[in-house]
This record gives sequence, structure tokens and C-alpha cells, in this order.
Amino acid sequence: GSNKAVIKKFETHTEIYFPLNSHWLSDMHTAWHGQKYLNRMAIFLHWMFGFLDGDPRLLMSYFSLKKALKNHLKNHTYDLIVGIYSPHHMLKLAAYLSRETKTPLALDFRDVWSLRILQNDYKPSRSEELHDKLCAYHWKKWLKQSLFLSIVSADLYQIVYNLSGTKGEVVTNGFESEHYAQKKPQRNHLFT
Repeated sequence: GSNKAVIKKFETHTEIYFPLNSHWLSDMHTAWHGQKYLNRMAIFLHWMFGFLDGDPRLLMSYFSLKKALKNHLKNHTYDLIVGIYSPHHMLKLAAYLSRETKTPLALDFRDVWSLRILQNDYKPSRSEELHDKLCAYHWKKWLKQSLFLSIVSADLYQIVYNLSGTKGEVVTNGFESEHYAQKKPQRNHLFT
């Protein structure tokens, strides 16, 4: 593979494909995967530092994107950096880039970190409880840095709002029949 970004320009947008490079943290996680206690320690360390997804490829993605975007942002400025969850590392990366470049941050949530936290009878295992607490801790930290947030439902908004008090908007995803049943789709030449 190439170490250079591939840029594709279209009439309506530009897509930038960054190379995926190995990183010692993802290599460690992969190497320790089959070893019970080392693997647990690696996962815990990842969670502590805000790598909440656990997949070594996502660690590689984070560090590859971080390097490429830091270089990109040396020569380009933007009015806003948007972090979209999921995966978690996109929130972490957006918050980092916002701090580094002094560019305002907005966060968009398609979900909460686990739907299990929405259950009334939820009784987490110790591992789930630790993960939930660390997710809440990191989300709160990233949200406090954000100007605003968007999220797909009022119930989820309340959970995320309670973490940090960051104001936001509910932007439904189009599946709520009460909002969309009476609407007739209109063609748009910009999107298919």
C-alpha cells in the first residue's frame, strides 16, 4: 500500500482516503490477544486512554488518521470539526484536533455506547460496569469541549446531555413513521 493520501474530487464533494499504518499499541493488543491476563490488561489500558472500542484495527485507524489529519490541518483551516460516533475513536480524534487547531468542535451521536444501559433491569458485569464508567468519563470530557451535539432521539439526548450539560439537537434518522409517513420524497440532483 501507499503512504500517501488518495484524493478524489467529485462535483458535490471531495473524498480523502488515508493510508492505514501499524502502531505499537495496536501491535501489542494483537500480540496479547490470546493471552488472557495480558489481553485484559491491554483492553483496560485502551479504555483508560479513551480507546473504547477494543479492535486493534481501530487503533491503527486512529493513529493513521491522527497523523494524516495533523499534516492536512497544517495547510488547511476549517470553521468546525465534527466528530461522529461510532466508533469512539472518531470522537477522541475530533476532540484532539479541535484542541490542537483551536477549531470549534461539534459531536454527532448515532447511538449511545451500549444499548444495554437503556434497559431498566440492567445488571452489568464488573467488566461492563467499568466500561460504562470509562465511556461516560471520556464522553463527558469530549462533550464539555464541544459547542453542541446532535443525536437521533430525545431519549438518547437526555442520557448524553446528563453527562455534560452540552446542549444539542435531536435529528431523527428517518425511520420514525410519525415524522415521515405523510411526506412525499422529492428528487434532489445532488444526492441519490
